[in-house]
Amino acid sequence: MLYLLPNVLDPSQDFKMVLPKAVFDVASLLDGLFAESPKEGRKWLANFQLKKKLQEMPVVALNEHTKSSDLPELLEPLKNGEIWGLVSDCGLPCIGDPGARLVALCHKNKIQMAALGVSSAIIQALMLSGFSGTHTFHEYLPRDPQDRKRAILQLQAESKRSQQTQIFIETPYRTEQMFSDLLLVLADTTLLCVALDLGSPQERVIRHSIGWWKKNKLSVQDKRAVFLLQTIVEATSS
Repeated sequence: MLYLLPNVLDPSQDFKMVLPKAVFDVASLLDGLFAESPKEGRKWLANFQLKKKLQEMPVVALNEHTKSSDLPELLEPLKNGEIWGLVSDCGLPCIGDPGARLVALCHKNKIQMAALGVSSAIIQALMLSGFSGTHTFHEYLPRDPQDRKRAILQLQAESKRSQQTQIFIETPYRTEQMFSDLLLVLADTTLLCVALDLGSPQERVIRHSIGWWKKNKLSVQDKRAVFLLQTIVEATSS
């Protein structure tokens, strides 16, 4: 059995105030945990009553560096009847998260799974943006600067065509460059919502046109960010 389990959006949040009781019940059953990093996984486990001592609980790294060829070995405890959990560093696993590869393999091997949901930075950012709930989520844009700029222009064109909100995320150490590229590439009339450090005391969700952003630049360096963009279709006179 594999449980897909939520994490808080910010370490300052109280687990008992944010996570539902079912998560605490499941945590007490776990034989092991898949996490983006063993360090963060043990921090997550430390908030629960466990069937084993914390230091005896196996925590296996499952991240962008995990090779696809290594995934079948990770299933062995599950095939042997053990109960494991899967967590992300924050929010929900498998949404813009490498855990989706393990879940896909569980489907192929007919391993039972259950998801317990609560905090999602992506959904929370969409709710707070005031943009259309009809949306497309793109996870991460390309790292290469030129590819990234082309992708941004494609998102703008797609938003104009479909009138759907375009959502993507970025790692903290690349948010400043992403923000700069958005201001450089997008049209002044395009709306951009930037949701920063959701769930923390420093949470900020700001929505304005690119033209406004160019005059009121914001430092997003080393911030956890969700970006949402939406184009404005000009009314045509008849």
